[in-house]
Amino acid sequence: MLSVNKLKNLTFRCLAYYDGKYYTAVCLDLGIVEQDKYNLESSVNMLNKAVNSYLKTIQKHNYPSELLYRPAEKKYWHKYKEFLVENLEAPKSELCPLPIFQAYTHKFSSVVNKKQLAYA
Repeated sequence: MLSVNKLKNLTFRCLAYYDGKYYTAVCLDLGIVEQDKYNLESSVNMLNKAVNSYLKTIQKHNYPSELLYRPAEKKYWHKYKEFLVENLEAPKSELCPLPIFQAYTHKFSSVVNKKQLAYA
């Protein structure tokens, strides 16, 4: 069984962006996607809850640890790469604004309401 301590040490790459129609948040390492029509924060919160729920289910039912890496579709990895390249090449004053596009990591929390985000 996966221990809470082992899960707490895991970090997942996540991406959140607005495509002109929807605010989308993606956990790249688990293939979990959440969307909201109204704001980025809501899609990120929904993603955090979905990731925590997924991890708790794996732990509760003693599912194999291979389920801890289920990569998202390639289109999301391409968006992530675009974001990283744009922000590496752009001067600090021209970085993509966070409300539109952001990359962050998600750390598992045994309490769903306790979010731990480290913004890139």
